[in-house]
Order: sequence, then C-alpha cells, then structure tokens
Amino acid sequence: MTLLAVLLLLAAGHGLIRLVTGTWPVRLLGPLAAAGLSFLAGAVAVGLLTTYAAVTGLTTRPWAVVAPVLIVLAVAGVAPSNLARRMRIDRSAQAPGFGGATWADGAVAAAVAVIGTVTLWGIGHVPVRSNDEWAIWAIRGRTLSLTGHLDPHVFAGTLANYQHLDYPLLVPSLIAWGDGLRGRTDDYSAHVLLIAVVLAMLVVLGWALNRLAGPFAGVVGVLLVAGTPRLMSRWALLLMADTTLVAFVVALFAVLALWLTSRDPRLLAIAAVLGCGAAATKVEGLLFVLAAFAAALICARGQRRAVLLGFGVVVASALPWVAWTKVHHIESDLINSTTLTLHHVRVVAPYSWLSVRQMARYWPASGWLLVIACLAVLAVALTVPRLRGLVAFLGIGFAVSTLGMWAQYVISAGQQLTGQAGADSLARHFASSATRVLMVPAILLTLAIPLFAGALLRSDPAPAGDPASADPVDAEDAAAWQSLRR
Repeated sequence: MTLLAVLLLLAAGHGLIRLVTGTWPVRLLGPLAAAGLSFLAGAVAVGLLTTYAAVTGLTTRPWAVVAPVLIVLAVAGVAPSNLARRMRIDRSAQAPGFGGATWADGAVAAAVAVIGTVTLWGIGHVPVRSNDEWAIWAIRGRTLSLTGHLDPHVFAGTLANYQHLDYPLLVPSLIAWGDGLRGRTDDYSAHVLLIAVVLAMLVVLGWALNRLAGPFAGVVGVLLVAGTPRLMSRWALLLMADTTLVAFVVALFAVLALWLTSRDPRLLAIAAVLGCGAAATKVEGLLFVLAAFAAALICARGQRRAVLLGFGVVVASALPWVAWTKVHHIESDLINSTTLTLHHVRVVAPYSWLSVRQMARYWPASGWLLVIACLAVLAVALTVPRLRGLVAFLGIGFAVSTLGMWAQYVISAGQQLTGQAGADSLARHFASSATRVLMVPAILLTLAIPLFAGALLRSDPAPAGDPASADPVDAEDAAAWQSLRR
C-alpha cells in the first residue's frame, strides 16, 4: 500500500503539471524532471486538498475526498492528445522543451537512486519518538486520518497547548495519506513519503543544473545538497517538516532559475505550484517563497506581471488555512501581535548581534571553507556578463532568506525573559532549531559552486530552452532574453 500511495501521488502530480502547463510533462521536461516534479506536485495536491476539506468541514480521511480528486487528476494526466485538446487540457504550442542531456540526467538519476536506497534502508525500524516529531507533526496527521476533521483538542489547543498550532497541514496531510491507504496508522508509509519528497527535489535540482551549467553540475549539486550536514542523516529520517520545506524551496529556486534563462511561461506555472507547496509546509515557507519570487521579480525585465501573478497564486492558496487560524484565534508562537510592537522591538534590539553570532555558530555547512568557496565563485561569476542575472537571482534570494530568518530570531526573543536570561533563552532556541531552519539559505549558497563553476567552464553559453528559437510568447520576451544573454 505504500507503493500505491507513492504511485497515486506521482500520477496525480503528472496530471496537475499537464493541466497548469498545457502540455505533456515528459515532452516538456524530459523523463527525469517529469518524475521529480510530478511527485512534488502530487504532494502539493494532497496537502491543499486535505487543508481545504478540513477548513470547510468535509472529512479529511483520504478515501472520501482527497483520493477521488487525485484519481481525476491522474486520468487527466493520461488523456489522449485529441481529447485533451478538445477539453483544453493541452493548450501550449509545440515549443522545444527541456529534455536532452540524456547521459547527464542518467548520472543524476543513478546518484539519487543510491542516496534513496541508503536513506530508505531499514526506515521501517525507525521509531517516532522525538518531541517535535510527535507533538507537532505526527499527532496532527494521525488526527486527520483517524477523526477525519480538525479536532479542536489538537488543532485549536483546547485540550493541550501544543506548539506551533499555526503551522500549515501539508506534512500532516501526507502522514494521513499514508495512513488512509494503509487502513491504519503507519509510520513506515509516512517516512517513505517524506523521504521521497526530498529525493524528488534532488532529481529536479540535478536536472535544472544540467541545463543551466553543463553536464557535470547536476551530479555535483545533488551530492553537495545531499551532503548538507544532518539533512539526510537525521532530519530526513524524522516525521518533521524541515526537509520537506527544503525540498519545495530548493526545487522552486531551481525552476525559477531555469525560467529566468528561458522565459518559458510553463516553467513559471510549475514554480507557482512548488511555491504553494512551500507555503503549505511551514510558516517560514512563505518567507522563502517571497525571497524566490522577489529575486525573480527584480531580475525578470519584461515579465514582472507574470511573476507577481505566480506569487499571487501562492498567497491565495494559503488564505483558507490562514483564515481558519484567525477565526480560532490562533497566532504564531514567534511572530504575533505581542512581538510585532514597537515596544517589543526596542526590548529585543540588543539581541541583534547575538543572533548574528548564533547564526554563524549553527550555520549548517561543511565548514567555513565551503562558504568562502561559494562566495568566491559568486564574485568570479559577477565578472561574466551572461551570468550576472543568475548571480543576482541567487544572491537576492539568499540575502532575503537569511535576513528573514535573522529577523524572526530577533523578534521572537525576549517574550518571557530579558537581559542575560533572555540571551541564554535565545541561545537555547538557536541550539534546538537553527541547523534545521537555516538549511534553506545554506543550501542556496552552496549551489553557487556547481551552478557558476559549471557555467563558467561550459563551452556553449546558451542554456536549454532558448526562447529566441522556441516560439517565444511575444517580442518582449525575446528582447528580454537577448538582453539577459548579453
């Protein structure tokens, strides 16, 4: 039944991507990215469908509402071309896609297969025992699958004051999805589904890097990201949302980077789906989505309206859950009406430099030599005109993400303790969470090495999907592409 849960997500996600792009995912993306992005899109579909069912009072047991919709999506994904065109499922012109690079994609697939085998080996014997794993995520998933609704004892804190009641429901929805198809609570299916989300991200990342920076960049990028301290060795083995958030955000940045070099609107539609996934995973997800779309907005001359539309879709997808939390008077434990006051900002301002030092201390990278190497590659890439757009995109995304996390730590300090006691409390907060929540900006910085080192070394500077030869949407797109390449 675990395999069925995975395959249904894959098929439904394939249908969702076909609907939003108007073309066959394999034809547009190639088999590697079609598989990775389909699974991520399927996870988004489960998360949003479960959330919307929950907040509207429908049952959250998977077979009642979620599974039928997923089956409809799966059928749409395999509809014959003639029928799909009559039903307006297939809409886009037959422009060149992002296939090719067969052997490089094969190397990425092999690397991810090895990583997945090692990670999944013996996962059925891993217990759910850590505090956050059970009290924040697993209990909510189990409540969705067993009770079939947003039980206020768990989701509104009427029985016990669980932390982070404002967190969205994508990860609990995946846990409930595995339970529902198994017919009972099943930690094994939950572990497999969450690990598969991370593996799908690695596939998408390798595929995008192969097209942005040449055939060796994909494997190097996959190995660098998978080697992020504790990403695969610890956090991916827990029923928690941190690696799921990393997966959606890194895939979002990868797809947006490829969109910036091609201006294919179908990639922007896929990026909006990934952004919905990030926003539905954790509260911080919306910050990282904002960082990605803000960077794209600044770098996308001539396409800013399309970028704003994509970000608007993400925000709209999150509104039903936000509305439900407001109706039930649920606020963030960290950023709320108490901490967002001028008086509180004055109280916590002295913790600003302490937060910088703590972020440096717990930065999840393989030593500061790697960070220095990333910054050096970025500096060299700035000297190459054709790469400045990508440097700006990655740099702005990294800066906004890092500053946003720093601001969250500073603002969340001093709620109960001040002075040295407050500083000690903040240090403990960093010790318990920083290596998890700082993985996104750390990985974005790490990606500078394969992205720009590969791009500097490749002999052909033209990325895949050149809109000058791919039936661009309009002349403004082609002009923007030519200015970017210059």
